[in-house]
Amino acid sequence: MLHEALRQVFKNGLISRNITEAVTLPKITKKEMRLLTSDEQSRILKLCTNENNRIFIILALSTGMCLELV
Repeated sequence: MLHEALRQVFKNGLISRNITEAVTLPKITKKEMRLLTSDEQSRILKLCTNENNRIFIILALSTGMCLELV
């Protein structure tokens, strides 16, 4: 986003060079995701004894926010 903004400022002649042109972005490595099985989800819910945390875990499991055990 910054690169594009500075590119426009450079085009408008407000700066002499776009310093973001010299930046090398890091490589993005994609990690294969593994979904939790129904058994794993059940075990997580059984281990959660705090009702307040349990609500957030149910939300994460039911909406896909919790895809993998880390």
